[in-house]
Amino acid sequence: MWSLVTGILSWVVCPFVLGVVAIVTGNASRKAVQEGLANNPGSATAGLVLGWINVALIGVAVLVWVAFLVLGVLGAALSVTQV
Repeated sequence: MWSLVTGILSWVVCPFVLGVVAIVTGNASRKAVQEGLANNPGSATAGLVLGWINVALIGVAVLVWVAFLVLGVLGAALSVTQV
């Protein structure tokens, strides 16, 4: 259950941290389901998927930001002319 809650909250509040928490709790929930200690495999899987998607999107966003930063610095450096 906590995996699903943190997976949903990771889209609204503190994406990266709650995404990682959703992944950790999702794996723990799936393990508990396999051991027979829990009976909610759907919410465990849903939270795990939401967490992975969120972390992946944050990673892509960081890579795009770094690429824009590097291209901006290179563009500014190349546009400087000698006077």
